Amino acid sequence: MARSGKRTTQPRPPKAAPSGPRTTEDLSDEDLQALAFKHHNNLNGAEGAVKAAQKRVKEIKALAKAEMGADAIEVLKDLTELETEDGEKKLTQAVKRILRSARWAGSTLGNAVQHVRWSRPHAGRRSRVRGRQARRHEG
Repeated sequence: MARSGKRTTQPRPPKAAPSGPRTTEDLSDEDLQALAFKHHNNLNGAEGAVKAAQKRVKEIKALAKAEMGADAIEVLKDLTELETEDGEKKLTQAVKRILRSARWAGSTLGNAVQHVRWSRPHAGRRSRVRGRQARRHEG
């Protein structure tokens, strides 16, 4: 026997209004105190984590600068930009602008790099350069 496409269901009862306070005026002083200390403790923990992370970032930058030289921070920022398509486009435009300006100014830099090929290296090559194992395309 085939069923019809319509289902008969019983009407749902209306949702009850949420029980409990809805605004801070409805909270007791003890409830507000408990919330204040809860958020205070959470904030202190988060601020401590932020300070520790900022200290670690400072240490990493100092080490990179000591090992790679004065422009290490700029190199790291460039590498971070190159992780996204938009960042890569932004840096490509900046490099092209600098080379064009150098060419207009008659600099040897502008003339030496006129035939730069602006294409991305193979994804596997980029992975190996970053220290990761490249995935093989299985097809």
